[in-house]
Amino acid sequence: MFDYLKKTKKPILISTGLAKISEIDDITKKIKSSNPFAIFQCTSLYPTPPEKVGLNLINEFKLRYKCPVGLSDHSGNIYSAISAIALGANLIEVHISFDKSISNPDSSSSITFSQLGEIANAAKFLNITVNNKVNKNKLVKELSSYRKIFFRSLSLNKSLKKGNIVGKNDLTLKKPGTGIPPNKLNLIVGKKLKKNVKTNKLLNIKDFENE
Repeated sequence: MFDYLKKTKKPILISTGLAKISEIDDITKKIKSSNPFAIFQCTSLYPTPPEKVGLNLINEFKLRYKCPVGLSDHSGNIYSAISAIALGANLIEVHISFDKSISNPDSSSSITFSQLGEIANAAKFLNITVNNKVNKNKLVKELSSYRKIFFRSLSLNKSLKKGNIVGKNDLTLKKPGTGIPPNKLNLIVGKKLKKNVKTNKLLNIKDFENE
């Protein structure tokens, strides 16, 4: 069989269901010089429980065999495949059922065509998110107009009258971030109000007496 496959020079997909690492090593040595190949992590349990899917092997196989790696999934849900793609799987193999309500030996480890579509959409989404690196500082600069909306400012948690000295226990934080920022707390703690200030009003330096 291997001699025939080697002569074809065609890509070979290797499913590792019940194979030991030593057996996978042996197979890859026989074909790596003649055929491109990919290895699938596969657990021969139907359905495969989450703790037996073996997603850790995706990266381990990539490092060990220097080839594309996939997941041959029998979990019967979309989560294993999507997780594998997020971890760098290049290929996904699943069992498909036209109707999972029809009982057969394969139904519990299969997904529907609709679920396959969800996996495909997730793969497209993950491809965009993983391959578009974000510069945090540049991103924050682009979103600078949102800082005032989502940041918070110092405010009173109760109404205080003119002449009251503002302490830390009198303060809270409220949106938007157009007032005194929380890191400027020391500018107003211990200062005297020069006018009545109602609760929840964003504080301003002009609300306080000059020393």
